[in-house]
Amino acid sequence: MTVTVPVVLTLLGAVLILAALFGENLQAKVIRLPTLNFPGRLFCGLLGLIFVGASVWLYQKPPSESKESPPTTLAAATSTTIEVSPLQYSSAQIARESNSVIRTPGQEVSSKYLIRKNLTISWNGAGVVSLSGDSEGPTSFTVDDILEISFTNLAGKTTGAPVSQDLSKHCTTEVERSGKTGLDLSKHLVPGTNVLHVTVKDNSECGGSQVGSSDIFLIGNFQLLE
Repeated sequence: MTVTVPVVLTLLGAVLILAALFGENLQAKVIRLPTLNFPGRLFCGLLGLIFVGASVWLYQKPPSESKESPPTTLAAATSTTIEVSPLQYSSAQIARESNSVIRTPGQEVSSKYLIRKNLTISWNGAGVVSLSGDSEGPTSFTVDDILEISFTNLAGKTTGAPVSQDLSKHCTTEVERSGKTGLDLSKHLVPGTNVLHVTVKDNSECGGSQVGSSDIFLIGNFQLLE
């Protein structure tokens, strides 16, 4: 039997109550209590009741919660968001400002492509990667007529939603410049290795004779692998 505070209080309370009830004749094998007068028996009885009441209260009291912080579990540790620092700023030129005649009067199109280029980069998920007309920062650029970009891993499996922009707006206007801050590609990338397949081509439905672009750079926090 484990000796606890409630157990001790119960035993003491029981002895005191017995002393109050049988104070004149109480004795045991080990101890013998002296004869108690009425005031002494009354005092023992009250004190015994207090001890028994305290033991009952301690039995019923819920255990106090530990104030110590619970140990961190592995699951909690792995769910903590770890901030990743962006890679060093880099730039890679995709296209130089140029215009190419791709059709002559009375002849079929000789080539509808001005640019077909692949770029392999490493990106850690932090920072912005975008297309720009300048290598130093995000600015607008032009494409005559269509810009297409697809995203794969080294095995050729698609990793991000493709980009397709017709800056002639389906032959309804002169070629316009892209947004003032270039074209953000970050949401199309995945952390790790990304292969960007970039194409600039003519919209044959417009009936034009040229395909071209301004300078176009890939800029941002990435590492060029090839």
